[in-house]
Amino acid sequence: RTVLVAAGAWTSELIPSWKPHLKPIRILQTWVNVSNTQNPQLYDSPNMPCMAMVVHPDLPLPVYCLPADSRSGDDDLIDDFDGHAQYKDCVKLGIHGGEKIDPNENVTQKVTLEEEANMLRCIKTTLCEDISNAATSSSSLETKPCMYTMTIDEHFMVGVPKSMTNVCAVAGLSGHGFKMAPALGQMLSDFAMEKDIKKRKEILEVKWNAAFCSPARFGV
Repeated sequence: RTVLVAAGAWTSELIPSWKPHLKPIRILQTWVNVSNTQNPQLYDSPNMPCMAMVVHPDLPLPVYCLPADSRSGDDDLIDDFDGHAQYKDCVKLGIHGGEKIDPNENVTQKVTLEEEANMLRCIKTTLCEDISNAATSSSSLETKPCMYTMTIDEHFMVGVPKSMTNVCAVAGLSGHGFKMAPALGQMLSDFAMEKDIKKRKEILEVKWNAAFCSPARFGV
């Protein structure tokens, strides 16, 4: 039998040896409804590109931005998840970075007025006037907290914790794990299905070329 651990910010509670190398942080993400802007079609995918990471001298941390999707919630889309349909016609902007937090407290902590003002400043600094004007309306702007679990080099931790044989864990996705989730799931599945324990390390490091994500780089 094999135990697969994908506990996010709570990984340290299950694998204490990883705690010094995992840093849960509070991050903010906001959605701006652009349906009433002067040119809403400009901000819809594929007309508006993604901004993977924007570093601006007037902002303390990098931000990223995703275009709106006017199709969200349409009948031809299957299995909208996590309430995604409510963000139809919304451009998303998020901050890449934040303060270290206790994940148990962050779950219930609401967005403060100061945080909302900071997100509005990010929008006005990085996006066009048309979107910035829309963001000044409280009915067009929604900000929510989220969590990253960071490693010092911002690479994942994927592998067998030291002194554990039939355990494989993935943590420290550092803000870019969501899009990698299908591959990570398949990687853990391959690990669990391999009965030869000696070959399991080879699966992660050779087949999946994930040696750079090994917890061994931190000695754990």
